[in-house]
Amino acid sequence: MKKTILIFILTILVSGCISIKDHKKITKDLETSINDKQGKLDNLSNQLEDNRKKINQLGNLSVTAKPSESEEKKADQYKDDGNWVPLKSPERYKNYLTGGLCIIWLKDSIGNLTEGGYLPFDRYKAEPEIVDPGDIIFKYFVNSKFNTKINVVAAVTASMNAEDYAKLKYEILGTSRLKIPQDSIESIAKKYAKGRYSNNIKRVYLATGFHIRKTSLLIYTKMAINAVATVPVANINGNFYNESESELNNWSVEVKLLDLILFIPNLELEQQKVLLKGQTPFHLLKSILGDNISDNILQDISNNPELMTNIDNLKELVGKKNIKQSDLNKLNSVGKSLLKTKFDQINNK
Repeated sequence: MKKTILIFILTILVSGCISIKDHKKITKDLETSINDKQGKLDNLSNQLEDNRKKINQLGNLSVTAKPSESEEKKADQYKDDGNWVPLKSPERYKNYLTGGLCIIWLKDSIGNLTEGGYLPFDRYKAEPEIVDPGDIIFKYFVNSKFNTKINVVAAVTASMNAEDYAKLKYEILGTSRLKIPQDSIESIAKKYAKGRYSNNIKRVYLATGFHIRKTSLLIYTKMAINAVATVPVANINGNFYNESESELNNWSVEVKLLDLILFIPNLELEQQKVLLKGQTPFHLLKSILGDNISDNILQDISNNPELMTNIDNLKELVGKKNIKQSDLNKLNSVGKSLLKTKFDQINNK
């Protein structure tokens, strides 16, 4: 009996020692876990405090309401005439600054423009030329109310959310021009602008210039003051905005087109005895105005045949006051004929 009691007491004592040991281990593990979590909390708190300090050091960014008049004027300086045509799907043509020159463009009966083929420069003694290497017109911090007369920029900023801001950059990537002898243009016209394409093609053009612009937008979205900033932050009127991870880029591409109709014979005008057999309106212009018609004037007249129907405007354009009345009558007839063709095309759209 005494032995049984002794064994029982020893069992209790051993069991108690084991429980105390486990308790100490559990307690130590809990303390370690608590200390670890407290360390992480302290570290996060320090990060938040560092972020607050960094944010508070940011200067308040001012928001620009509109560009200056000189900037808007600079943005439009390349438009020296009305012969520029905006291209659809501009991102496709963003690298066409010089490579797009000397390409034939076709306009169908509903007004769509498509490429009709690339002409090698050397075959026609043509050279690509950069007339303006481009420039950054402005860089501003803006919101959706940014007011500008530059349509491509206005369209981009108007698409912003009303509560967001953005870094806006508007730049001209360059303006090009095709240097090509006028006689080469005539050769191209005779080969490509007469009877080569289907009846659905109403106009054939030669690309003689490209103008490419780019609008970039980096959006900033409002953030909570205690949020951890992983990207640059802007302070605007005491509120803080996170920079988005990607920049939105929009291109605008315009091509300068030369209507080749001026360089091909016109049977109707031959029948009216306005043109000699096989003579083109281009030949008539040279016979009246001389061989040194500038490329710009030639392009203006080709794309705007109404110039030949206005005596005063024509004389001012070519800088020639004395033109025989019989020659003026011929130019007037040519202008009306080409203008009729132009209007017929528009009405058939």
